[in-house]
Parts: sequence; structure tokens; C-alpha cells
Amino acid sequence: MIIIEYFVGFHVVLPNLQRKSNIIIIKDFVGFHVVQPNLHMIIIEYFVGFDVVLPNLHMIIIEYFVGFDVVLPNLQRKSNIIIIKDFVGFDVVLPNLHMIIIKDFVGFDVVQPNLHIIIIKDFVGFDVVLPNLHMIIIEYFVGFDVVQPNLQLLQLFIINNYILIMKTIIIDPVTRIEGHAKISIYLDDQGQVNDARFHVTEFRGFEKFCVGRPFPEMPGITARICGICPVSHLLASAKTGDGILAVKIPKIASQLRRLINLGQIVQSHALSFFHLSAPDLLLGMDSAPEKRNIFGLIAAEPELARGGIRLRQFGQEIIELLGGKKIHPSWAVPGGVSHPLTQENRTHIQQRIPEAKSTVINAIELFKKLLKIYQKEVKTFGNFPSLFMGLVSADGLWSTYDGYIRFVDSVGNIVADKLDPNNYHQFIGEAVQADSYLKSPYYLPLGYPDSSDHCRLDSGMYRVGPLARLNICSHIGTSLADAELREFRSYENGTVKSSFFYHYARLIEILAAIEHIEIILDDPDILSTRLRAEAGINCLESVGVSEAPRGTLFHHYQVDENGLMLKVNLIIATGQNNLAMNRTVAQIARHFIQGGEIKEGILNRVEAGIRAFDPCLSCSTHAMGQMPLFIEVVNKNGTVINQICRD
Repeated sequence: MIIIEYFVGFHVVLPNLQRKSNIIIIKDFVGFHVVQPNLHMIIIEYFVGFDVVLPNLHMIIIEYFVGFDVVLPNLQRKSNIIIIKDFVGFDVVLPNLHMIIIKDFVGFDVVQPNLHIIIIKDFVGFDVVLPNLHMIIIEYFVGFDVVQPNLQLLQLFIINNYILIMKTIIIDPVTRIEGHAKISIYLDDQGQVNDARFHVTEFRGFEKFCVGRPFPEMPGITARICGICPVSHLLASAKTGDGILAVKIPKIASQLRRLINLGQIVQSHALSFFHLSAPDLLLGMDSAPEKRNIFGLIAAEPELARGGIRLRQFGQEIIELLGGKKIHPSWAVPGGVSHPLTQENRTHIQQRIPEAKSTVINAIELFKKLLKIYQKEVKTFGNFPSLFMGLVSADGLWSTYDGYIRFVDSVGNIVADKLDPNNYHQFIGEAVQADSYLKSPYYLPLGYPDSSDHCRLDSGMYRVGPLARLNICSHIGTSLADAELREFRSYENGTVKSSFFYHYARLIEILAAIEHIEIILDDPDILSTRLRAEAGINCLESVGVSEAPRGTLFHHYQVDENGLMLKVNLIIATGQNNLAMNRTVAQIARHFIQGGEIKEGILNRVEAGIRAFDPCLSCSTHAMGQMPLFIEVVNKNGTVINQICRD
């Protein structure tokens, strides 16, 4: 028997610790090439092992375990147990293990072929093989290339204390959004909706593969996160680079960045309203799905569709004339921008403003008429209390490029104001959900929302984007948009809470963007060529923030002395709406789904609830492709009782 408080071992051999009574008790263990061939029991508080062989071990109890190339081949009898509090394993082989209890588990290339029971609180697995597993209990699970082929009929699969034995409706993919996702709707035995979940099923990983890149490359790299809103990432990244250089960029460079961002808001909002959501709103939620698309809209409302296309083109032209191309420009750089606006391009944009303004004003009037038709949807599409967050200027003005963070509650009270975006970690927490690659940020002082069906006023859930920006600002600063803002706010007391009003807010923001574009272009200094501040690396950490069309976007970088990326954290607008989107699909499903028969139009309403947020999943997951929509209603015995397929 050996009792050690702190153990560091290199090439350690303990061959005769052989009887079952032989025990090692170690508080802190670091071992390299450790061989203990006859050890029967080991109790360790902190364990770090490299090339550790314990061939005859029968029981191991570890509080913190990090293992590389660890072999425990004979943990074989059902009485053999591993109990670990925090486990990180690389190339770990436990071929005969029967039971493992782990609090926090991260595994890479983990093989446990004969495991019968696994109990894990937080599990992240890459290339995990559990071929003979019969029971698994996990609170938080994220898995990549996980194989569990024989979860047969001891089969209890428990996630987040929730046993998944109920009828399920799956919508995969959710259509007319940017990216790939699905919706699961869970019914009880009476056919009533028990819960609904929005899953983001694509994974990209920009935060990881940017590590090691020179920070000046980051604007060009991160612009390629998304083809819909590349300017958002371009600007947030360039602003983060400004902080690493520790420079104040020239005034006109800042104004030109604002201009290109406003152009992006116009084109992205126009895409969302006219191309993605107008087919529902103008052709009807229950219209034939083969006609409920942009081509059906062109046939039914040709002038409206043409105006929407031209409006989006106007925004894209601003991006192209400033950035050199419509998609993935590399024009904004740390310290400013690479080239100026020309007189010819300024004139071209100014000439197109009257048409763009007329188009959006007509669309606003049309939407206000549609509100009378969709009163039921107004009441049920994400209509619940929440916080709202976004950027405002020092005096509360609507802002899309710079300013302070403000939180407002559902009554309209300012919860927090003039928060420095550089300190976002003090007021924004990030949670991970087991069934989605999308992170779930929340307002840290109020905590992560509980899992109840009720939206508490003290919940940390918040919304971002056009609805939030109009709820938090004091005014927009232009005559036409401010008039529409006053009418917008008259629909509800306090803040406007229904997510159906995201469409209305989007149109008002297009109008506001066009008016602000006009103001910027009238500046006599806008053609200045003093556009860039030069400097070396003066800060090793920086945060850049701007308003993307879908909401507030954070880029947080850490670099070394040579300017190479050490760490990247991106908090994306769509992610910040994740909790609210999940509440929205559950609210819509509970209202419209009653009993086993599910009509296509009802499922389209569930999708439309997500489209109201205009999520950009390519941004927020950091894949491409399209799959058919497939919905099943399955009872707890596994029998399919209803099925819908859309090619």
C-alpha cells in the first residue's frame, strides 16, 4: 500500500503491488511511462498520465483525470468501476469496462467496446465508439462521429434528465433560412405538444482553424464565414484589429465603414422579407408548398417581387462599389479601410436612393395591412417577455456600427446601459445545448433561464436584431424612420414582444438605413483619402463589436507578440437568439398542433416562426447542402402514425 500527496513519476515501475488489498492513494499524480502491472485499486484526486499501463487494475477512483495513450485492458468484471469527476482522454482504450461514472468527460478517439453503463454529466466526444452500450445517462452531450450501434432494449437514453419516450415530429431541414437546421416536436399520448426544439445540424469551426493565422488576415478570413452577411464579420474583425494596433481610425474611414454596413443591412433585410418570408405572408401560410416560394411570389405579385430584387441590388451595389465585390470583400482592414469612395460611385448610389426609398415605404404600408390578417400569428409567434440587447450611441440613438451595449426588459425599463463591449464576458454568458451546434448566450447577471415553460421576467434570455434594436433605442435620427418607429411602438405597451414584428422592424430598418446612407453621402469630406492609421502590435487582446443585420456581433481575439492568433471567440447574433427561437417554436407548436393529424400548413407556421428571426446558421455554427423535408409522428412504441415528406 502506498499513500502519496504529490506524485510526479518518469519511467516508474511498481511490479509487486499485487494483492487486492494493495492500494495507491495519491492526491496529485503526474506520470510518464508508468507501469503498475499488478495494481488492484488506485484512488487519485488529480491525475495526468502519459503512456500509463495498468493491466490488472480492478477499480480506479479519480477526481480529475487527463490521459494520453492510457491502457486499462482488464477492467473486466461487472464489479469493476471507474469513477471520475473530470476526465479528458486522448487515445484511451478501456476494452472490458462494464461501468463508468464521469462528471465532466471530453474524449478523443475513445474505445469502450464492452461498456454496459455510462453515467456522464457533461460529455463531449470525438470519434467515440461504444458498440455494446446498453444504458447511457447524460446531462449535457455533444458528440462527433459517435457510434452506439447496440443501444438495444435496456436502452434508457436520458439527456438533461429528460427521457425521450414520446411521439416526435421532425422537420428537417427548416427551409428558407440561411443554413441547415431541423425542428423536433414532441407529443404526449394525448397528441398535445410537450416540447419543441430547434436544432442546428451544421458545424464549421472557424474559431479553431483561425488559430495560428496573422491577425491582419482575420477580416478577409472571417468575411468568408457567410455569403449573406460577410460585411458584418469584416467590420467586427477589422475593429478587433484596430484594438490590437491600439489606434483610432480616421473619421472618414469610420464613416465609410458605417456606409458599407448600412448597405449590407438593406440587402440582407430585403432578402429576408421579399425572398424568404413574403411567400408566407402574401401567398398564405396554408398555400401549396410548391407555389409558396419566390417564383410563386413573382407570378402572383410581380411588381412587389421586382421591387424587392431591385432593393436588394441597391444594397449589394453599395458593398461592391466600396469593397470591390458584393460577396466577401476584404476592404476594411485593421486601422481603417483600403481605398476611398469615388465621386462617380457616390453619384451612382445617390441616384438610386429615391427608388429604394419608395420600394420600402410601399412594403411597410403593405405589411401594416397584412397585420390584420395575421392576428393569430402575431399573438403566438414568439410572443413572450424577454430582455432585448443591442448597440446605441451615448445618447441612445439607433446604431449599427459603434456605441455602447444596452439591455431593456419587456416592460421597456433599461436594465443595463453604457456597457463597454470590451467587457462582454461580464454580462454575457455562453451555454452549450446537447442537441445543437449553436451556442446559447444569456444575460449573465440574471443567469441561464430554467427549463420551465414560463418566461420569467427575471430570466437571462434576451433577443437581438431589428426587433431588439427598435425596442432599445430612444430614436433613429431620421424623419421617416422615426415616424414609423412611433407607430411601431403603438402596437404594444412597453416593448414590442411578438417576434412576428421582426418583419415590420426589418422594413423600418431598411428605411432608416437608406436615410442614413443619404446623410453620409452628403458629407463634403466623404471622398477623403486619409483612411488608415498605421501602427504595430500594441495590445495582445481585443474585442470588436458591430451590429449585423440579425443582431449584435462580437469578435474577441488574443494574439502573441508576433500577431499570430492564439484564441478566437465569436458570439453571433443568431446564437444570441437561440433561446428565444426555441421558445418560439414551442409556443407555435402548442397553439397550432392538436392531436395526431398534422397539416403541412401548421408545420410551415413552425418554420415561419424561425424565419421571423432570419437566422444565419453558417455564421452561428462556425455546411452546405439541402435535404428533403421529412416529418414523422412516432408513438412511444416506435410506430409511425403520421408522415410528411417534401422533396
